[in-house]
Amino acid sequence: ISVLVIALFFSYVIASLIGFVYGLIAIFFLGYLTWYVFFMTSVEYEFVLVNNELTIDKIYGKNKRKTQQTVDVSKCEVIAPIESTYVSGYHRNTQMKAFDYTSGENNEPVYILIVSYGASTAKIYMEFDQKMLDAMKMAAPGKVKLS
Repeated sequence: ISVLVIALFFSYVIASLIGFVYGLIAIFFLGYLTWYVFFMTSVEYEFVLVNNELTIDKIYGKNKRKTQQTVDVSKCEVIAPIESTYVSGYHRNTQMKAFDYTSGENNEPVYILIVSYGASTAKIYMEFDQKMLDAMKMAAPGKVKLS
């Protein structure tokens, strides 16, 4: 809200300097810009696991959803914590395509999924809670490594 007040103040200053019509244009432009910045910076990820298919959705501004990726969990090479020895070689490999679906807040442990991506492999960084981790173990029991 404070950003909106600042935008309105600058719009008022611009309106007094350049005229009423241009001031209205500036007010609408700054209002739209404020809304757009809020909309694009409020990002959440949702993970849904159904029939071995993990769907990763990105939610913008708590109202617009876009599917980012769908992964067949049974075809993953390995699913492990980022500190695990099972994925240390993958984690350091800068040549692999990487997808980061973490919050960046260090609340949950980060896991890495190694998946087929076209003709090569890719690494997907995600944060799972215990419920999702248990579901992943049921879907691909030999692929999930917890150490």
